[in-house]
Amino acid sequence: MCFVDRVLFFRNTSIEKFSLNCSSSVDTSRVYGWLSTALLHRVQHLDLIIPTGTLSLPDFPFTCRTLVTLKLGYDLLLNVPNDVYLPNLKTLHLKTITFPDDNSFQRLFSGCIGLEEMIMESCSLHNIRKFSVSRHSLKRLSLYYLIFNSTKLWIVIDTPMLVHFQYLTCEAAQYALKMSSLVSAHIGGILQPLDYYEADFTTVFSGISNAQSLTLESNILKVLLSCESVPVFSNLVQLKIIGSGMPEDCFYLVMGKGHANVLRDSPQLRDLDFFEEVVYYLPEQVHSSLSDIKEIEISRCNNFDSKTMAKYFLKYAGMLKKLTLSLLFFDKKDKLKMKKELLALPRTSKQCRIKVFWY
Repeated sequence: MCFVDRVLFFRNTSIEKFSLNCSSSVDTSRVYGWLSTALLHRVQHLDLIIPTGTLSLPDFPFTCRTLVTLKLGYDLLLNVPNDVYLPNLKTLHLKTITFPDDNSFQRLFSGCIGLEEMIMESCSLHNIRKFSVSRHSLKRLSLYYLIFNSTKLWIVIDTPMLVHFQYLTCEAAQYALKMSSLVSAHIGGILQPLDYYEADFTTVFSGISNAQSLTLESNILKVLLSCESVPVFSNLVQLKIIGSGMPEDCFYLVMGKGHANVLRDSPQLRDLDFFEEVVYYLPEQVHSSLSDIKEIEISRCNNFDSKTMAKYFLKYAGMLKKLTLSLLFFDKKDKLKMKKELLALPRTSKQCRIKVFWY
C-alpha cells in the first residue's frame, strides 16, 4: 500500500483540499479510489488535472454537496453527466477544457446553483454555438483566451449581480449582455486582423457601460473602430489603457475614434492611467473631458517628451490633484534637473502635486 493510500484510507477527519495531477500513465482504479475517499471525507476544494487519454473523469465529483471550489484541467474532453448537483460550489475554474456540445456546458453550469465566480481559461468552445451564462448569484466572471469559431458562436451573459467581468479573448459572432451591477471590467485580447470583424462590438461596450472602473488593452482600440457608436459610461470613475508600444497599436490610436470617445463620454471620470503612446493622439475635442480629472498616471514616458505631456495635462485638467510620470531610465546627473523643470511647470489646478519616477 502506497503512502497516499495510507493517508487517505485510514483518515478519520474531513479533507479540506484535495489536488490530483495525473501523468500520462495512471492506475485508474487507484485514482478513482482516491477521489471517492476525498469526497466521502467532505472535501471542500478539489483540483483535478487529468490529461486526455489518461482516464475518464467519473460522475461522482459532480454531485458532491460539500464542494466549494472545483478546478478542472488539462486538455480534458469533459463529458458532463446528466445529473449535476453542486449546491455549495462558489468557484468554478476550467482550464483547457473541451466541451463536446452545448448541452454539456449547460448541464455543468446549471448544476452550480450558488456559483459566485467562474474562470474559463483557454477552453475550447468549437463544438458550441450558444455559450450562455445566466446566474443571479454570479459575482465574478473571467473568460481568458477561449477557442471558438468566431463566425458562429453566440455569447449570452445574464448576470444581474456580477461586479467584475474580464473578457480577454477573440470576438464572437453575436453578444447579449446584461450586467446591471457591474463595478469593474477588463477588455482585451482581440487578436484577429481588423478586416476579419463582422460583428459589431458595440453590444459588449453597452453591456459594460455601468462599470465604475474600466481597463482596456491597446489592441481593443482597433475593435472600437468597427463600433457603430460608443455608449456613455455614466458611472465610469477610473480608466486604464494598457499599451504595448507596438506600431500597430499606435495606428489605432491615431485613428482618433475609440479611446477619445470613451474619454468624452465618461462624465464622472476622475482617474486616468495609461502608457505614453495614448497621449500623443488625443484630439482637441477631448480637452473639455479632462476638466474634472483628479488623478493621472502615465507610464513608460520618453524623457524628451515628458515635459510636453505634463504641460498638456496641467493645462487642461483644471481639477487635477496628482500627476504621476514614470520615465525611462535617465542619466543620474540630469535626473535632478529634469525633476526640477517638471515641478516648476505652470498648472491650472493650484492643488496639483507632480510625482516623478524612473525605471
